[in-house]
Amino acid sequence: MAENKKIAFFIYEKDHESLDFTGKLKNSIKKISNISPFFYPLKRDSAGFHFIKEKPDLSENFDLAVSIGGDGTFLFTVSYFYEKDISFLPINNGRLGFLAWNYLYELEKELNNFLSANFIEDKRMVLKTNVNIEHLSENKKSEFYSLNEIAVSKFEFSTPLEVLVKLDGEKLLHYWGDGIIVATPTGSTGYSLSAGGPIICPTLESIIITPICPHSFTVKPIVIKSSHEVSITILNKRKITITADGQRGISFIGGVKHSINVKKAEKPITIVRAKKVTFFDIISKKLGWGL
Repeated sequence: MAENKKIAFFIYEKDHESLDFTGKLKNSIKKISNISPFFYPLKRDSAGFHFIKEKPDLSENFDLAVSIGGDGTFLFTVSYFYEKDISFLPINNGRLGFLAWNYLYELEKELNNFLSANFIEDKRMVLKTNVNIEHLSENKKSEFYSLNEIAVSKFEFSTPLEVLVKLDGEKLLHYWGDGIIVATPTGSTGYSLSAGGPIICPTLESIIITPICPHSFTVKPIVIKSSHEVSITILNKRKITITADGQRGISFIGGVKHSINVKKAEKPITIVRAKKVTFFDIISKKLGWGL
């Protein structure tokens, strides 16, 4: 007899539904045969970032991680389990849902599809960002993985940033503006799209560079091969924030010696989806294209 599949459920609890919603959801999931469910409710802190009430044991070998919430919940789930050999199933209980396209009423059906191997695996590219900041005698290093994007932007009410972008060490862009987004094809429907970037089929191997509110009509988004490395420097002394998938990040004062290097990560993630669903079905429905 086959062992039950171990499935981690990351459930975003909205303040107005909280325990009642999670309790009902747990009861319905527990009735599904051939799974061993583990439940991890999420909340948001005062800054809007997700946090887990009770953290999973990462030594546990989960077969699937299910996010129940919006795209932000899914991105948080991916960041938490990125280093593990695990597949992801996003379930939408939020608003738009470009990434979490399955609805809550479809959860049982999607789990049964997973159990019966009736699904397609989508491999999605991830970005790896290394930040190195040298200030006085201190040298700070940070590393981020992001499924959607890395964003370098001005902090609150500061004046525009002077942004220098290099591609494999060669100068590409030098402009003033509110910052820059480096996105994956998966992230092309996120922050990058809002800033005027193109929509890219998420299984393509490419990187999108999208300036944020550049002070020049000639500075436009550009799509490059995923083999390139993007280097970003903020030349003027302004406070900036670097954010990965809107979930994690750091702030510091530009103008000091620093480097922000973005490239394709070594390992993609795996999203499971029903065989009948395509990316073009999703975007035409979400964007109201009427196709």
